[in-house]
Amino acid sequence: MGRAKRPWQAKNIYREMVNSGIEPTWGTYAALIRAYGRARYGEDALAVYREMKEKGLEVSVVLYNTLLSTCADVGFTDEALEIFQDMKSSGTCSPDSWTFASLITIYSCSGKVEEAEATLAEMLEAGFEPNIFVLTSLVQCYGKAGRTDDVVRTFDRLLELGITPDDRFFKHQDIETEGQPKAWSSLTALHIWMNDLTKALENGEELPSLLGINTGHGKHKFSEKGLAGVFESHLKELNAPFHEAPDKAGWFLTTKVAATSWLESRRSNDVAAA
Repeated sequence: MGRAKRPWQAKNIYREMVNSGIEPTWGTYAALIRAYGRARYGEDALAVYREMKEKGLEVSVVLYNTLLSTCADVGFTDEALEIFQDMKSSGTCSPDSWTFASLITIYSCSGKVEEAEATLAEMLEAGFEPNIFVLTSLVQCYGKAGRTDDVVRTFDRLLELGITPDDRFFKHQDIETEGQPKAWSSLTALHIWMNDLTKALENGEELPSLLGINTGHGKHKFSEKGLAGVFESHLKELNAPFHEAPDKAGWFLTTKVAATSWLESRRSNDVAAA
């Protein structure tokens, strides 16, 4: 069963077994769920799961997680919640970090912010720290909801946990939603830039005399304020010494002296707060 190269082959082998009077074992069902999960055969995977439950067979953590991952791939939100609740009440196993990660991904993809946050809270209460997969899912969720501040807060949490953003994180920066384009992605990029600049100062690297950030768009673009307008507002909240270039739409400039003074001030405040 596990050697079947295609999910339909696994299904045919299973049917032949049943028709021949051979009783499927736990291993048979496990192999089917894995095969269907890899192929994103959501309905088939759930059918095997329900048959296992009807026969009183235990479902392991790995199989539960495979089912939840499959639900995430095919968008089965209600079914995922059913499986998650069954897992918690099974008495034989408990959710692990991958369980929570899959569930958060499911909620994030469907734009259910409150549910994603509640699952994160439950994950933390269970003693699991969010990993890069969880935080990128939350970024996606907040981005769809247009919650820019939460995107920035999630990025800050990445840094606090010592997680370096990678391609999985930045992949979600391309998500656009109606009425709220790439403002949140640009603000996240700003915090990445600030972090890199701070490290450069700490390492004694020489900065150029003029520093600039380009949002790529002027204030007349997108929504009611425009990407550059949202960006400018956030810079003011940070008390950052950047000013929009009058002759270059979307560019914000500052001097090395001003940027150094500002970053050192922020670093001193962080130390004092700690």
